[in-house]
Amino acid sequence: MSATKRSKTACWIEAMRLRTLPVGASAVLAGTALACLDGTVRLLPAVICLLFALLAQIASNFANEYFD
Repeated sequence: MSATKRSKTACWIEAMRLRTLPVGASAVLAGTALACLDGTVRLLPAVICLLFALLAQIASNFANEYFD
């Protein structure tokens, strides 16, 4: 039986759990859509908020992976 060795990059990407990122982004995108309907959307704060939400989700996934 041969063991497959994964690269460090592959391990980090797997720990990010990219499939969970839409959960973090959905609230920001919904809020941005509502602001757009209201006519008060500002793109830069929306993008910064989306970036922060994605990074917070990734950090949470890393913490979960570390303490499991």
